[in-house]
Amino acid sequence: MDIDEHLMVKAFDKCFSLLERIDARLNSLEKREFGVDGERLLDNQDLCQLLNVDKKTLERYRRSGRLPFLKLGGKIFYKYSEIVDVMQNLRKYDFDKESE
Repeated sequence: MDIDEHLMVKAFDKCFSLLERIDARLNSLEKREFGVDGERLLDNQDLCQLLNVDKKTLERYRRSGRLPFLKLGGKIFYKYSEIVDVMQNLRKYDFDKESE
């Protein structure tokens, strides 16, 4: 069985190209997970799923100042710890309001 050297080089080039793309995606995910000060970042889709709201609702919360966010490279992210703080404050506010 003869193996064409040119075809083999072409196949290896494709494999290396694919591995480079996979590596770039993994690096991107790693940066997203630990993007700022070693803290997990959420994007709009993540936060929509977490809070069970749509993107327009998040936009309204951002504009009103109720939702802290970061804009990195034209994309909006939320620090996980800040979202937890906001949710805890909302829960405390609702609880205090109900007990009056």
